[in-house]
Amino acid sequence: MVMSADGAKKDLIRVFVGTQLSNGPLCTLDEDATHYVSRVLRGALGQKLELFDAQGMCVEAVIENMARGQGVTVRYQGKPRQAQKPLGP
Repeated sequence: MVMSADGAKKDLIRVFVGTQLSNGPLCTLDEDATHYVSRVLRGALGQKLELFDAQGMCVEAVIENMARGQGVTVRYQGKPRQAQKPLGP
């Protein structure tokens, strides 16, 4: 959960990245994820996200840079880890 500016609790925004999550503390999002975060979500510097990839890895991250023409750069808040399997049959 993340606290919004008005103090309300809200879930982290999950963003799919088309490339495998790296181990480094900084990551520049791919073109599709950059478009989604900057244009659709209208993300802001300091906004928290949860990134996940096709290999089932996920990591919490914070938007650090959104310079036009350079993509969106995020800083990991920890190391990528295996996402929990959903409950079901």
